[in-house]
Amino acid sequence: MIYYKGFNENLQCIVEGKIFQYEIGKTYEEPEAKLCKSGFHACENPLDVFKHYPPGTSRYCEVELYDISSEYRKDTKVVGRKIRIKKEIDLQEMISVGVNLYTGELDLSTISRDDSIVENSGDYSTAANSGDWSTAANSGDYSTAASSGADSTAANSGIGSTAANSGIGSTAANSGDYSTAANSGDYSTAANSGDYSTTASSGADSTAANSGIGSTAANSGNWSTAANSGNWSTAASSGNWSTVANSGNCSTAANSGAGSTAANSGDYSTAASSGADSTAANSGIGSTAANSGIGSTAANSGNWSTAANSGNWSTAASSGNWSTVANSGNYSTAAVTGKQSIAISTGYKGKAKANLGSWIILTQRDEYYNIIQVKAVKVDGEHIKPNVLYMLEDGEIVEVNE
Repeated sequence: MIYYKGFNENLQCIVEGKIFQYEIGKTYEEPEAKLCKSGFHACENPLDVFKHYPPGTSRYCEVELYDISSEYRKDTKVVGRKIRIKKEIDLQEMISVGVNLYTGELDLSTISRDDSIVENSGDYSTAANSGDWSTAANSGDYSTAASSGADSTAANSGIGSTAANSGIGSTAANSGDYSTAANSGDYSTAANSGDYSTTASSGADSTAANSGIGSTAANSGNWSTAANSGNWSTAASSGNWSTVANSGNCSTAANSGAGSTAANSGDYSTAASSGADSTAANSGIGSTAANSGIGSTAANSGNWSTAANSGNWSTAASSGNWSTVANSGNYSTAAVTGKQSIAISTGYKGKAKANLGSWIILTQRDEYYNIIQVKAVKVDGEHIKPNVLYMLEDGEIVEVNE
């Protein structure tokens, strides 16, 4: 049986400070397997992996597990003594496979719990269930599958359908076009792979995932994840310590929670985060990464891109050519490493650095934050060194330590 495992960007897992390095195609063994303690962990449903390895900073693989422990938890996480790393898969495939487990490929005969199951395959149909540990499944067009019970599943694969779940630890999944999957329960998952779809989850520790074109994945819960790999999509999360990831072109990833991450790799995209100690990262061409939180980071690696940060003690950085980095926060840094770019620092005691041939703009303010002077200078390699921090002090551009 295939399982799904998450890793950091280096294909590593870090447990209790120890780094375990994996390689595609290799097999690994441990003396014992105990859930959340020892052995190799993976999930039957890839959507559950997002709870442990959020999109944006993680990589995912199909794996095979052997000598699996019989220990059980509320999601599909399992542990085995032996693991084989089969192949790496992208975010879109993770979401699509996860949704299919609850929709078109849902095998209701495998559900062994005592609570109820409601199944409906007809068009314009409704499948509703309020019992705990229940399943409401519907494959018909223009249908509704609703479940309000704890640890429940509402699944719908029809076009124009709705799958809604308000229970704790619940899943609402939809693979149909023009569909909606909504979940307000804690520890819940709302997933949608259809075009022009909406996935929303307001529960703490929740996941909202969408791989469809023109889709929306929204999450307002704390410690939540909203992921979207579709073009022209939006992934938004207002919860603290949340992650919003979007790899689609012309997409938006927004996060207002403290300690949160908004990441976007699509062209012409926007990644915005207003929370303190947050990160807004974007690798797409012509994209914008903006962050207003204190001590936060706005990073952009695409050409013709913009990275902006207004928070104090923050960093705005861009490695793309012909890009602009602006930081208005006090004690903050604006840095560009690309060619023909501009690093602008307008805050009190702000710093800036740039690559050879690019420009830095520095601002000097008094203790009341009034502007005293502004200077722009080109990094020529002689008077102004490349990739060295400078600030404006007493009307002079002076070099400062990192």
